[in-house]
Amino acid sequence: MEKNEFLASLENNLTLLDEIIVDDIIEYYSSIFVYEKKFNNKNNQEVLESLGNPEDIAKSIYINYEIKEEKWSSTRDVKINNKKIITVVLLDVFLFSWLIPFVVFITLATLAIFITFPVALSVLAGLNFKDALLMVFFIIGSYSTIAVLVIAITELSLVVIKKVIYLNVMSFTPHLHTTGRMIKKLSLMKIMNNAKICKNVLINIFMIALFVSSTTFLVINDKYGNFFSVFTADIMMEEEIVRDLSNEIEILDQYYIDLDFGDLDLIITTNNTTDLKITHLYNLEDSFESIIDIDNNTIFISTNQANVRNTLLSKYKGKIVLSIPDSLLTSKINLKIGDGQVFINDFALEELAINIDAGELAVYDIDTVNFDLNLKKGKVNLLNSNILHGDLLITDGKVNLFDINSAIHDGNYLKVITALGSLKLNNVYTESIDLSSVDASIDFKNENTFYIIDNLVTTSTTGTINLNVKVKE
Repeated sequence: MEKNEFLASLENNLTLLDEIIVDDIIEYYSSIFVYEKKFNNKNNQEVLESLGNPEDIAKSIYINYEIKEEKWSSTRDVKINNKKIITVVLLDVFLFSWLIPFVVFITLATLAIFITFPVALSVLAGLNFKDALLMVFFIIGSYSTIAVLVIAITELSLVVIKKVIYLNVMSFTPHLHTTGRMIKKLSLMKIMNNAKICKNVLINIFMIALFVSSTTFLVINDKYGNFFSVFTADIMMEEEIVRDLSNEIEILDQYYIDLDFGDLDLIITTNNTTDLKITHLYNLEDSFESIIDIDNNTIFISTNQANVRNTLLSKYKGKIVLSIPDSLLTSKINLKIGDGQVFINDFALEELAINIDAGELAVYDIDTVNFDLNLKKGKVNLLNSNILHGDLLITDGKVNLFDINSAIHDGNYLKVITALGSLKLNNVYTESIDLSSVDASIDFKNENTFYIIDNLVTTSTTGTINLNVKVKE
């Protein structure tokens, strides 16, 4: 017999005593093994031999508690009660028909808390500080409330489950009193108490979390009109909508186009018709406006970014295509955009001015007198274009200038200032070129070995400079 077998046998033979008393007795005999090993250098077998038969120990304990031997002996031959077994089986069928799905639901709910919590936090990326702070309080409050509810429901489920299992054990194997007592002791709250988390702490957490989540819900609902509308905002429904402005312009007049967009992708291109159209993916009808001032020959198009950002739970990202008739005389395009990708193709105009906070700019086949670019962070591809005067200011980005020419070889220049990143020029044929960087690499190569640049200035504080061009001496 092993130590555990001895203690289990002793516990099974003490079924007539109160459970608290039995626990103390088992703990006492368990400590004997520890004491004898530590101070008398005895192994478990030697201790078992000295203690004797667990049934005899139980008998002596019953005598001390003045329990008659006849009563104790009758508990050792417990017979299985068939009527009780049938009752228990019927109870099992009734309880487990709803208890099993309920336990599965609790398990899935617990998993959902851990899986969806980081996903819920990811929606904060597109919000301003105040909105993000509101959502942090709401998310933490809501998930804390759900977590405490799951713990409470789990504890109630354990109460039912352990009673059912206890009835089964004691009905089919009535002699296994130790197993039955272990099942009765099963409690989530007891485990949490051992971890120094008492019931009052959970109640306080629940009340605080419920208060925080409900308060932030009311604040968000008051600020945005309807809290649940943020989950079903029409603005995120992908849809292609065309707004035709052709009837509002005069083709023979020269226009100044002013574009002020927020965080979106933009394509500006020409067509061989007389149609001026704005095509947008996602429903942006209420989120941008277009104004055509005939008297001043101005076309103004802008997004209502404040309206866009009412979609609280997602960072808005849309796409607009502006198609301009190639017969429309365009003096200047002034573009201001937040975070997005901009593609401009096939234009002839006097001036092109672009201001981008962050993103990517691709310009192909343009013919302009003045090209001004201000990019805070991102990437620039300027390809196959004729530019007389070019001024590019890039704070942090990668700049590629390929196949750039000037139709007039008198007074043309290209000036590029970049702080960080890289600057690469290939086949840039301009009379005067000024390339300046703080910590960006400069790589300039012209394949036409007969072209000589009149004036080339390259400066870089800490970056590298690689030149393969001919410069007038």
